[in-house]
Amino acid sequence: MAVIEAIATTYMEADAASVAFTGIPQTYKHLQLRISSRDTSAADTVEVAIRFGPVGDVVDTGASYYSQEIRGYQTTESGSTNGPQTSIKCSFSTGTNIDMAGYGCGMVNLLDYRNTNKMMTYLATGGQPMNATGYSWISQVGGLWNGEAAVDKITIGGAGFSDDLVRGTVITIYGLNV
Repeated sequence: MAVIEAIATTYMEADAASVAFTGIPQTYKHLQLRISSRDTSAADTVEVAIRFGPVGDVVDTGASYYSQEIRGYQTTESGSTNGPQTSIKCSFSTGTNIDMAGYGCGMVNLLDYRNTNKMMTYLATGGQPMNATGYSWISQVGGLWNGEAAVDKITIGGAGFSDDLVRGTVITIYGLNV
């Protein structure tokens, strides 16, 4: 088995509220999401929202997600602690205030996603291209899903699942054996 294997890729041909990956193989040590996204929100930077679901159940929409985030913009840095919340939020999508060619990108590592003896933790890093004033955003997020179950489903949506992801968004899920 390879160290990293692509499991599935979704290239959005039309705007949609979310992208779902189901039936995720339970044969890897970790999972990784690579996301290039744009959102219908009238903003510069937008949070990609992600939810998980255990084997044999539905995606968890409850207040089961916790995170800490560090952001950088221009010469300003900020941070926040979030939780409980209804999804993990990673600030690396672009809204409609960014030039149409600009898509944010990020990577989310889901550690020990099939371990049923502990909560699944994640680490995300990403950013977005320059806005109209010429500055980019970067973001680092770490946190956990308060569900002691193997992850079988992942749903990714626009800002808090209230906006659509737009055509051209690409999301790939990888299995890692390291």
